[in-house]
Amino acid sequence: MEGIRKGSPSYGIAPLVSSYTLVSIYTTIVIVTGAITVIFAAAWNLAPGISKLLLAASLSLCAPGLWAL
Repeated sequence: MEGIRKGSPSYGIAPLVSSYTLVSIYTTIVIVTGAITVIFAAAWNLAPGISKLLLAASLSLCAPGLWAL
């Protein structure tokens, strides 16, 4: 009984903590990605032609990292 009693709390808490952590990480990713998108959209509208090429290049470099997440 002692082993079961010791194992119970961690078994109940660990999935809750991990799911909360995953949700918070996911929320952070969504917020950061949204902010980056807004910044890029604003910069894209304000930028002249050569800057658009630089923005497109930097966005294409960032995209694989965002997709991996």
